[in-house]
Amino acid sequence: MNKVHQPKADVDRLYIRRSEGEKGLLQLESLYRTLTIGLQTYLDSTQDWMLQLVNRHEKTKQIHSASCQSKNFMTELELAPIEMSETQPMKRANIVKQEAKKKGLDAIKSKWEQKLLHSQYALRSKEPDIDQANTHQWLICAELKAETEGFIMAAQEQSL
Repeated sequence: MNKVHQPKADVDRLYIRRSEGEKGLLQLESLYRTLTIGLQTYLDSTQDWMLQLVNRHEKTKQIHSASCQSKNFMTELELAPIEMSETQPMKRANIVKQEAKKKGLDAIKSKWEQKLLHSQYALRSKEPDIDQANTHQWLICAELKAETEGFIMAAQEQSL
């Protein structure tokens, strides 16, 4: 609608970090998965008796429970339950959320890199003769209009 994203450009590139040469938008589905995993980790490790009741109730539900969804999301992300010595539930949940976020971004990035046309830029920018720090610097501090930035990214992918 606002020509921020070219119609033939790759959608997965929208959700990869700007420091890696992409748009850096948040993917709501990935964010929801990460927060669900973090919530369930918090509920499993808390010592608060009221939250333990909530956790027990959640585990008895058959449909739409945070525990079932968390298990499914962890399986999809191939995220094994992390054994840690951290006793504080909030810190424990944050560690698991960071790991889930990293795995989700890696999955999006690998999906993008497996595409025949759109992956050419990603593969070329990883070669040893390319300076990674300066290659993507224009995205961080150039302050281009969103339309211009989208056009440049589509040209990089050779999808104009």
